Amino acid sequence: MKRPPLRSLLLYGALALVLAASAWTHLQRRQDDVPELAEARLAPRAALPKREEGELPESVNSQAGPADALAPIFNLFAAADWDAPVAPPPPPPVMQAAAPPQAPALPFEYLGRTEVVGEAGAMLIHLRRGSEMFSVRAGDSIDAQYRLDQVGEDALHISYLPLSSKQTLIITGSR
Repeated sequence: MKRPPLRSLLLYGALALVLAASAWTHLQRRQDDVPELAEARLAPRAALPKREEGELPESVNSQAGPADALAPIFNLFAAADWDAPVAPPPPPPVMQAAAPPQAPALPFEYLGRTEVVGEAGAMLIHLRRGSEMFSVRAGDSIDAQYRLDQVGEDALHISYLPLSSKQTLIITGSR
C-alpha cells in the first residue's frame, strides 16, 4: 500500500494543532470571564442563591457573558404568550341595494321608412340588428323582446318587453 505524502501529513498535523489551540483558548476564556459560572456548575442546586425568575446575576448584568451563564437561571419552558394581540376584524362592508335592472342598449340601426299605400298614416319602419333586417309597424314586436310603440318624426319609441322599460331611438336624416 502507498504511504500518504509528506505534504498531507503536515497539513493534517497543522489542522490538529489549530483545533487544539482553538479549544484551549475557548476553555481559558470561559473560565476567566465568568468565575461565578465555574462555581455554579460544581455547586449543588440547593447551594445556589435564590433568585426570582427572570433576575440575572450581578456579573451578567454588569458585563456581557456567555449564553451558558443564563442557563441555570431562567426557566426555558415557562408559559409565554407568543401571539400578538389580534385586532378585531374590520366591519363587513355595507351592502348597498343592487341597482334595478336596466334594459340593454338598443341594438337596432334605423334604415328608413316606407309609407303604406291605402292606409292613412301607416308607416313601415326598416331596422337592422347586425345582419338581420326587420320591417315593423307601430305595435309590432321584434323577436319577442322589443316592441315598436310609437313612430315620431325624429324618434322611434321602443319598449324592452322583459323589463317593461321604454327606450328611444333617435332618427337622423329621416326625410
